[in-house]
Amino acid sequence: MNNRAPSGSSLRAWFPPARAGRVSLATACLVATVLFLVACASTSEAPGTQEEPRPEAQLTRVARESYPSWVEAPPREDSQEEYFFGLGSGTSQAAAQERASQDIGLQVSRAMRSHLSLRTRDPQRFFLDISDHFLHPQALSGELALYSPRVREHHQDSAGNHWVLAATRTDALLDVAEAILWSYRQPFGFSRETLKEILAELETTLTRRDQWVLEAEQPWVSPLGFSFREVPAGTFLRDGSPAGETRISRPFLMGTVPVTQEQFTLIMGVNPSHFSDAPDSGRLPVEQVSWYDAVAFANKLSIAEGLDPLYRVEGVNFETLTYQDIPLAPHEAWDALTVDWFGDGYRLPTEMEWMWAALGADALNPRKVNSQGSGQRFAGERGAPDEGGAMADHAWFNSNSGGTPRPVGTRLPNQLGLHDMSGNVWEWTHDFWGPLPPNPLEDYHNQEPSPLRTLRGGGWMSLSVNLAVANRSEGVPHFRYYGYGLRLVRP
Repeated sequence: MNNRAPSGSSLRAWFPPARAGRVSLATACLVATVLFLVACASTSEAPGTQEEPRPEAQLTRVARESYPSWVEAPPREDSQEEYFFGLGSGTSQAAAQERASQDIGLQVSRAMRSHLSLRTRDPQRFFLDISDHFLHPQALSGELALYSPRVREHHQDSAGNHWVLAATRTDALLDVAEAILWSYRQPFGFSRETLKEILAELETTLTRRDQWVLEAEQPWVSPLGFSFREVPAGTFLRDGSPAGETRISRPFLMGTVPVTQEQFTLIMGVNPSHFSDAPDSGRLPVEQVSWYDAVAFANKLSIAEGLDPLYRVEGVNFETLTYQDIPLAPHEAWDALTVDWFGDGYRLPTEMEWMWAALGADALNPRKVNSQGSGQRFAGERGAPDEGGAMADHAWFNSNSGGTPRPVGTRLPNQLGLHDMSGNVWEWTHDFWGPLPPNPLEDYHNQEPSPLRTLRGGGWMSLSVNLAVANRSEGVPHFRYYGYGLRLVRP
């Protein structure tokens, strides 16, 4: 690409001549196109129902076994031009080609969101709608397309599945990105220099795909090494019906994996786990954790990292609290604790936050209501049938756990990059146990007092039915059971 900075140059300070002064004609046309799409976004119909992609494990396997040269580096004849690649599968070549195009769009939009998120924490996450432009590049009628992926490889496996590797010129993707950035410059106060910086950073990311994996997909890690992924705001149908519409109004960070025995010991000074003597026990999820224990752990981690503890229990000083001080019987003060929902510390997820994260939020259809996710039989399921052991690829449960918890993060993640949302250990949520209201909800957490608290996700001993993202269970808050663990969230 003649108008791109050479490899190794300082891309942050560099900007193409056509962009340094006035906007080029091509970019102006793209800006107009993007603005048109933005204006129509609220009234346009959702894309038609499409076949679900194959499980991620199959994509990874085929990418490594069938297309190593294509995935890892562009072909020799493309040495003068930079290409970005996507992989897709389907029951026909056309379906596989569409998913390969969407794979490109999803990667680019995530990378762009990653760079934008460093400069804004807008609660509406306005930059999510960039996915619409990248995932559906030919959304407009006629011949106009924002970019045009080309099929580079096509393969049909022994099971009849089609696999397509598609390529798109990186400069075409950057032109779309530039148009989108210009369309948001004034509404969100981005200066011209800021836009140049973002685009230059994005160019580095796209021309070095390995760097995109490191930068755009890398989780946020706390000072003490706790890994988190961002969960966007959005709306879902918790039971598949309009009456069950549930909105999460603010994005939040959620633990990439359940809290481990090593992490719990670091903060609490003790490992309560039944499986503490197992090989590699430090990587196993901590268990035999009561709801009271989980609250204490969240507060003490907040204090250890210099954050505000969010839970308030009358008569309890969490700075001096020890594990031995935590009640082993029902306790009125602990059951009546209060929560600072707007502080910066750690806490348990609400039941609806947990469900929204488990079903993948809006990762597969940004800014749209997730109307189907509540039917997933396990977190990370992409299609209705269980193909090729997909459940076992994503979860540790009674059929594959061997009668013990397993090291966290060793099964495939869900659509948000969260591991073990189904199986391994049941996870405490903040909410009291009780029936969910029959009406639409926003930022809901059950405050109706009950002697029980709510658990989600299933565990290493669970039947497959318990792994469903809509499945609920209850537990006594002071009870330490070897199937109960925890996962934290923070703003």
